[in-house]
Amino acid sequence: MKERIIDFEDLSYSQEMLEAKVPNFIAIFIYLLITLLAVAFIWMWFGEIDIVVKADGLVRPAQEVSVIQNISGGNIKKLNYKEGQQVKKGDLLYKIKTTYLNTKQDNLNQKIKKLKIEIKNLKLLKKSIKEEGSNLLKTKARFYYSRYLIYKYKKAQLRIDCNQAKRRYLQEKSLSVSATTESRLKELKARYKSAQLILEAYKNKTLVDIQQEIKTKKDRLVNLTQQSLETDQQINLSRVTAPISGTIQVLQQFNKGDYMASGLKIIRIIPQINSNYKMEITVPNQEISKLEVGQTVRYRFLSLSYKEYGTLEGEITKISKDANMMSRNSKLPYDVEATIKGTKLYDNQGRPEKIKPGMLSKVRVVVRQKKILYFLLEKLDFIS
Repeated sequence: MKERIIDFEDLSYSQEMLEAKVPNFIAIFIYLLITLLAVAFIWMWFGEIDIVVKADGLVRPAQEVSVIQNISGGNIKKLNYKEGQQVKKGDLLYKIKTTYLNTKQDNLNQKIKKLKIEIKNLKLLKKSIKEEGSNLLKTKARFYYSRYLIYKYKKAQLRIDCNQAKRRYLQEKSLSVSATTESRLKELKARYKSAQLILEAYKNKTLVDIQQEIKTKKDRLVNLTQQSLETDQQINLSRVTAPISGTIQVLQQFNKGDYMASGLKIIRIIPQINSNYKMEITVPNQEISKLEVGQTVRYRFLSLSYKEYGTLEGEITKISKDANMMSRNSKLPYDVEATIKGTKLYDNQGRPEKIKPGMLSKVRVVVRQKKILYFLLEKLDFIS
């Protein structure tokens, strides 16, 4: 029997149409599509995506940059730094002339020494007066030795006056009743008692005056000692050394002999390039509640394409307790610090590039992970 060939377009929904075989490429496409959908579903079910907080970061040395501010104003005696110079902690940077301060310190030291001697002699004078008849002062302390002799002479005069008053009183008292009067006896007795009081008061007043003089000189000594300490500190501040090791960055130029006013910021010391770095991150206010210390951070540096150089990672070490009120950003961001694990990035050919202080970075903080399926359903608003 001869078979009749029917054009596919001429077929109707008949037995021939139903019995016609499905082309192989359609079956393969359907099987492939089902397989891909199954694989995609399995991948979305088991796979997870990082949920991140995005922020901006700035690379800073782990050890802060040190700014040298001049404290003691004066003419420069010695300059020991230049732009780009490497210095070590404790190296001399510059020195201010201290001629005036040295002279002032010498004068203060002389005054302090003199006061100490005067206080010592006053104490000896006081002790000599207390211990009747013993002169503890040396003849070389002429002023105080003379004071002691004057005190002894005046006291001797007062004692003579007292003895004379006593003798007159006793003589008058020994007379018969008819030879004197009661009023005369009272008068002589009063003079005697007065002479006694004057004698005793003289010693006490002299001791009080000496004690007050000692106190005044001690107060003066304390004041001069404080001035001496302050002057000594100023002299020490005139010798400026490097507080950290690093590279010099000159902020203001000076020459030897120039006057350097106090309060001026002279140089900065950038910590050594092989020091560790940290990332200072500015986090939007609405994202800060998602961050915790210890979370992983990824950095994409603006000057080094992450597609070519990749990224570096770190870990959050510090989150500010309050928003940065001084920020120019009206949305009040938070300041966050994080470590940087590594100081180099490598391109596709393995060539290294070092990160440097001041580099800007796009920061992504991994706050949690979510299944890819749920993430897509949320994006499509199928679930909330």
